[in-house]
Amino acid sequence: GLDAAQPVDFLDWLQQCPPSSTQDEQRAVREYRQEVFQWALERIQHEFQPTTWDAFWQTTLLNEPIENYAARSGVSRGAIYMARSRVMARLRDKVGEFDVEDAPQAPRRDSTC
Repeated sequence: GLDAAQPVDFLDWLQQCPPSSTQDEQRAVREYRQEVFQWALERIQHEFQPTTWDAFWQTTLLNEPIENYAARSGVSRGAIYMARSRVMARLRDKVGEFDVEDAPQAPRRDSTC
């Protein structure tokens, strides 16, 4: 399952498909998941303070090492981990709210990828 405290697992989910899928199916599902992810990001950003969002963005999506971000920003490592966890939990909730009708040309609902 997906654990909000483990952002890498959730981000890996965006790219994973079962090996039995064709390359075209895998690409379509990855693109669809990335669109849903982007949709959710855009809708939750306003819910967080800029420092929280920046800590999440830089260390999770841009893969900046937490130690580097902490030194550069003056934000403690603990606060960075909390920011990442809070944003990922909300992001997972928002992705769960996504209605397939919101996306043009969405893949089948029964896709296991």
